[in-house]
Amino acid sequence: MAIHDLLAVQSIAQGTFNLYRAAILVAGLVLVALAVRGFGVTVLARVFSGLVGVIFVGYAGWLWLFIEEGHLYEVYPWLFILPALVVGYHFYTRTVNREIEASVRKQLDEERAARRAARAEQPPDA
Repeated sequence: MAIHDLLAVQSIAQGTFNLYRAAILVAGLVLVALAVRGFGVTVLARVFSGLVGVIFVGYAGWLWLFIEEGHLYEVYPWLFILPALVVGYHFYTRTVNREIEASVRKQLDEERAARRAARAEQPPDA
């Protein structure tokens, strides 16, 4: 048995295939929206998300336009692992970036408070 036979589902109903195509389209649109909006993630994560999203939207478009009813096709359910990982990475990166920003903000506030206290202790110039 070839690895290809293990990774693909080869006989499904037309309604299930329509759901598969719609899910690929939605996954691609979500990834593109994450890339456009950013939500506080790095540029590299946004570029990767956008690239994967465009590929998914293109694949969904190809499935909608060129695969006709009754045509032989294969469905790859494992395909949805990648968008799930990308969305998870977005949330992880956003959380880490917020923690870093909070610690930097706290450090800057402490430095400002120390400067204010040092200025308050200096005698005024007369």
